[in-house]
Amino acid sequence: MSPSRSGEGGFSESLTRFLDNPVLRYATEIIGLLSGIGKIIDLVFDPGFPPWAKVVLWIVPELALVVIVILGYRAYPSWLVRRLSEGLEPKKPADKEIAGEIAYKFNSQLYGLARQELTAHCMIRRDGSAAFRREIEVIAYAPVDKTELYLLLPEAPKKGEELLEVAQVVPLTRLFRIEQKKTMPSSGQMYLTLSFSPALEPGDNIRYAVEEESDPGLYDVGGQAKRQMEDDYFAWDIIKPTKKLEMKVIFPEGFEPARVEPDVWHALGQGQSTHNREFNRVKEQLRKGREGVMHTLEFTIPYPILGMTYVIRWYPREPGSVRI
Repeated sequence: MSPSRSGEGGFSESLTRFLDNPVLRYATEIIGLLSGIGKIIDLVFDPGFPPWAKVVLWIVPELALVVIVILGYRAYPSWLVRRLSEGLEPKKPADKEIAGEIAYKFNSQLYGLARQELTAHCMIRRDGSAAFRREIEVIAYAPVDKTELYLLLPEAPKKGEELLEVAQVVPLTRLFRIEQKKTMPSSGQMYLTLSFSPALEPGDNIRYAVEEESDPGLYDVGGQAKRQMEDDYFAWDIIKPTKKLEMKVIFPEGFEPARVEPDVWHALGQGQSTHNREFNRVKEQLRKGREGVMHTLEFTIPYPILGMTYVIRWYPREPGSVRI
């Protein structure tokens, strides 16, 4: 049985986006005008026109349009890259999507491995503990036999090994076997090394889930957590090229945040400084919802920026309020 192959991207989808751009529209109008003029000339001077001239007047404009479509389809991404390199941000949603796809594919080719989809859920319990589950679909752009997977940490972990024991990798693709090795380097950032068997070849994709648990008191859901900060958050670092990021927070029954907001941090959240342009894109995607009796917060971001941290932040009570 051969490994599954990704059908990522499509000629028809790319062509549809290309056909919507104004350059092609203007070219089509010009070619149509020339074709119409040729037909008028043919009608007016029909008696004196040799057969070969009529063929030229009828066929050349149509052939020119076909050539423009083919050359334009090939040149449009390069033109868009030049615009971006010159600091000209694409305005139309279709152009922004193409720009995101170009950046994603370029970084994926360099990295050799990319995430088609990353879904990260945080389910908070009444005691302030949380269950984290992420599902990741990976696609290879080069031969890959292993990758690193960073684990989530509480705000003040006492014994890192305790968290490692409750982290579980669940393969969701039967064609590959995943072996995991737990590691905690001197930096204190715990991670798993995942080995794939057989090794991934370019075009192979694999899907797996990672489940983790935190200790009670990680989140403030009833005033029991004692901390200096008034807010809580669920954040995710984009450390590999990613096509789509979905994040969701599920609150325990009876709890609803007083205020919510997203954020996007530079440099994987080290300084928690906001990336303003990306923040403006993300804030339009944050949605409140319900799952039964539980309130939820979530957003879905196409083409998140490599090296950024995407954040769902909430305030258990209004900022500045006094705890009793």
